[in-house]
Amino acid sequence: MVEKRADKSFSEKTPADLRRDFRRDWISSYVGNFPIPEEGKQVQDSTIQVEAYEVIADPLSQRDRRHLIHEFGLKAVSAGFEIVGTIVVPHAGYLENRREVAAVTFLLKSPIEKW
Repeated sequence: MVEKRADKSFSEKTPADLRRDFRRDWISSYVGNFPIPEEGKQVQDSTIQVEAYEVIADPLSQRDRRHLIHEFGLKAVSAGFEIVGTIVVPHAGYLENRREVAAVTFLLKSPIEKW
């Protein structure tokens, strides 16, 4: 007989719970949000929004690329967001260890909900 085991921290959560956890974990990267109009609706009646998150990374650092950018994208998708776009600013005006870093802004589509 095969024992059924589930990761309780993941499987018992609703999609809204997963999005709330994601937002809590990445709050320092949060830039803002705006509603997007749906076909046949006014903007104020929209039930979908786009949230923007900015991740700062050293483009020459494999660790930054792998652990920041890839991790962010994978966690966003697993939390139920749809990545609808990215904006990459190669020389964002930030210096880290005397090297210029890049800013990657992720645009994530989600249902409008209070968090």
